[in-house]
Amino acid sequence: MAGSSPTASDTIPPVPEPAEALLFFDLAGARAIAAAAARIFPTDALGPGAAEAGVIHYIDRALNGPARDLQSLYRRGIARLDERARTRGKDGYAAADVATQDAILADLEFEHDPFFATLLTHTREGLFSDPAHGGNREMIGWRLLGHPGVQMAYGPDDYVPGARIARAPRSLADFRSHRAG
Repeated sequence: MAGSSPTASDTIPPVPEPAEALLFFDLAGARAIAAAAARIFPTDALGPGAAEAGVIHYIDRALNGPARDLQSLYRRGIARLDERARTRGKDGYAAADVATQDAILADLEFEHDPFFATLLTHTREGLFSDPAHGGNREMIGWRLLGHPGVQMAYGPDDYVPGARIARAPRSLADFRSHRAG
C-alpha cells in the first residue's frame, strides 16, 4: 500500500468534495471511499493523487453500472472502515487522521479483506483508465506514467523498447469530439 508518512499537520487528508452528482454513494460513503483512495494513492512530491484524479467518481459510476454486483461489498466495507475508526476513538473513517486511516487500511490488507482488494483495484482503475469512465481527470495518471492515452496510430519508433511517446495524452473524448466536429 502506498502512503506518505504523516506529519503533525496531516490530521485530516485534503479530500475534495465530489465535484459532480453521485450515482451510488451517499455523501458520507463517498467521503470515506475518497479518503481511503487518497491514502492508497496520495498526493505527494511526484504529483497529484487519487483525490485530484477523481477516483471517487470512477468508483461511483462503476458501482452504478458494470460493477453493480459489488454494491453490497462496498456498503459493508464503508461500515467496516467507519467501525474500525470509531474503535480507535475517531468520528468515522473520513474524519480520522492519516495515521489512523493508514493503520485501518494496513489491517484490511493484512487480513486479505475482499473489500480492500476491490478498493485497491478500483483505485488503480480510476487513476489509469480512460477519463471517459469518470476518473483519471486531466489524464493525471497517464501523465504520471508518460502514457500517451488513446492514439489513432503508433509508428515504428513507438515500438522501440523503453521509448517514450512524446505526444500529449489523448482520451476517448478527444476522438469523439474530433469525429463530431
